[in-house]
Amino acid sequence: MKNIMRAVGAFFNVVKTTLMQNMVIINPILFEGLFMLIGQVSKLTGATRKAIRHYESIGLIPEPTRSGTYRIYSEHDVMVIGMIRQAQTLGFNLKELKEVVSRKTQDKTLPLELVSALIDEKIATLKEEMKQLQLKEKQLKKFKVEFFKKFS
Repeated sequence: MKNIMRAVGAFFNVVKTTLMQNMVIINPILFEGLFMLIGQVSKLTGATRKAIRHYESIGLIPEPTRSGTYRIYSEHDVMVIGMIRQAQTLGFNLKELKEVVSRKTQDKTLPLELVSALIDEKIATLKEEMKQLQLKEKQLKKFKVEFFKKFS
């Protein structure tokens, strides 16, 4: 079984390498119908294997099908993991993302209103943080002037 999985993994890498040599951007959707192992998903998304397993354990992504002990991921899994990673870099935490996934599972559709509201909340939070940082900058400049007046 391990030899078969290695052969399929090698085949996937040949296909991926061939496509990468002929295109500037690789879209995971191009691999539709091919299955991917966790290492390949990790390379495509930038998520560590540990993070991918964690996303499964907390329900952000469904538990993948298995072939023996190997996890088999789809192109949809790659897309979702990539979006999770992107959302995290924009300041969203996994708890916030879990809320979206729970609603999607419950309603059988992506809760666009919820996603929009979460993004708007994040923008408002960032604006408030920027105001606080600008105030702190002004205070530091004032402190600097006062400090050098007293000790110069």
